[in-house]
Amino acid sequence: MSVASTPASPSARPTEARTRDAPHRSLGTRTERWRALLDGPFDLLVVGGGITGAGIASEATRRGARVALVEREDFGGGTSGATSKMLHGGLRYLQQRKIRLVREALLERGRLVRALGPDRVQRTEFLLPLDGGLGHRLSLRFGTWLYERLSGRLSLGPRRRLSPSEVTSRVPFLAMEGVHGGVLYFEGVVDDTLLTLVRVGQAVERGAVAVNHVEAVAPLLEKGELRGVSVRDRLTDATGEVRAKQVINAAGVWSTSWAGGDRSPALRPSKGVHLVFRRERLPLEVAVVLGAPEGRWVFALPYGPLSIVGTTDTEAPPDPDHVRAEPDDVRYLLEVARRHFPSLHLGPKDVVDVYAGLRPLLAGPAARTNDLSREDVVHRDASGLLTVVGGKLTTHRAMAERALKVSGIGDVRSGTNTPTSPARGPLPTTSEWNWWAFPPRWERTPCPGATLTSEVLRAPRESWSASLSPWVRASVHVAGAGTLVDVIDRRLHTLQRLDPAFPELVSEVAREVQGLLGWTDAERDRQREDYLARARFETQAVLAARGGSESQ
Repeated sequence: MSVASTPASPSARPTEARTRDAPHRSLGTRTERWRALLDGPFDLLVVGGGITGAGIASEATRRGARVALVEREDFGGGTSGATSKMLHGGLRYLQQRKIRLVREALLERGRLVRALGPDRVQRTEFLLPLDGGLGHRLSLRFGTWLYERLSGRLSLGPRRRLSPSEVTSRVPFLAMEGVHGGVLYFEGVVDDTLLTLVRVGQAVERGAVAVNHVEAVAPLLEKGELRGVSVRDRLTDATGEVRAKQVINAAGVWSTSWAGGDRSPALRPSKGVHLVFRRERLPLEVAVVLGAPEGRWVFALPYGPLSIVGTTDTEAPPDPDHVRAEPDDVRYLLEVARRHFPSLHLGPKDVVDVYAGLRPLLAGPAARTNDLSREDVVHRDASGLLTVVGGKLTTHRAMAERALKVSGIGDVRSGTNTPTSPARGPLPTTSEWNWWAFPPRWERTPCPGATLTSEVLRAPRESWSASLSPWVRASVHVAGAGTLVDVIDRRLHTLQRLDPAFPELVSEVAREVQGLLGWTDAERDRQREDYLARARFETQAVLAARGGSESQ
């Protein structure tokens, strides 16, 4: 199937040659995928369809293994869809002397940027203001020098010093009191959810069975050894068993929900919150590293038509299914933004979205979650279940390699533990990654869905359907969306839920999805109302702050 987009503006015209004849295999119908899932055994079952699980599935199928991947919500619907959208080494981790962690992340960042190409990841300049005393400024300069050196030949570009006047020319609205210049360096910016879907798509193309909205219920044990997992389809309530030689639990903060607390290492999740602004209100041309209370850093980065400010790093709530920004989170980020960008007078009314996610951090002695290790661990319990926790978006491929090494699923080229199915060749090159006809266009922007949404919201209402239809069709028929949330929050990844016209866009998408999934009018309306209620819950802190600011 070929999917072409009808753009809302001439600049949005898709590259048809890229998708028209590209070979691909869609996820298939839900019924087909469910039947295939129960038709085991597999070499490997991965529980958890975030970037970690998707990366493991992609790497395992590259090695020739027969793989199943299940996710209780939607691919990229948890932690992996609520990151800072950065492929980075973690400059601040150098302060904690995490040299090995930073070097690995920088090398993985370079590999990802080269493999994905400029259509899918944006090489972005980051400005670190040099403020404080001389000792502090020298420390920042040395840190950025070491950061570039650690990236080696995979550096994204040379760092360079900026004078105070050059800093002002780059960010005219940045408060310059106490700023003695700056350092410019590079990171990658990407749509984290679409990156997760790319990994799922790679696994599917190599023969994996990937099904979202399928919940792992309990381990299947035979004489104390793990032989698979009992599962439930949350959309149809069907149940079954998935048999596999090896099971990897990559469910992050939800790892204990089905496997039990004694099967996983101790976690201490932290919550990260981001505010989203329109670029015209926060007109960033470079990303800026902003000093925050308690020695923290907050990033303000350009993201297509949007600018993102984040993140916080606080204790996670008890229930990971109901994470959201709280008023203190919104106040904290707005205060940081106002202190560094005082002339912009940013307030709650300027925020077009807010999102919160949980980091599956390993428990440790640190008093603050900000100081906990970002390293990953592969844990094996007595039954043979492997659980992968920790890590970050940038290092997901290296995490997958470590998990598969422990699992015994080796590289078929080395002859170790040859899987059931034959190998299907080496890691695809950039040109071969064009096989999957989703999204309909992803060109020279880190956030194609958010860009499309911005274009649609500013276009005449009568043009919306023509612009949205190709994307919605591809979301359902190619990329496996099964709910309205799947389409809007993951496949489009709109990040503009507080726009006044957004409820109408939700209605338009619901009408498009209705025809594709055969919903009744009642089901369409239920999906719409459920979506809007969820959006109100997740953005309530900003809505409350808007009310307070308007009454002053």
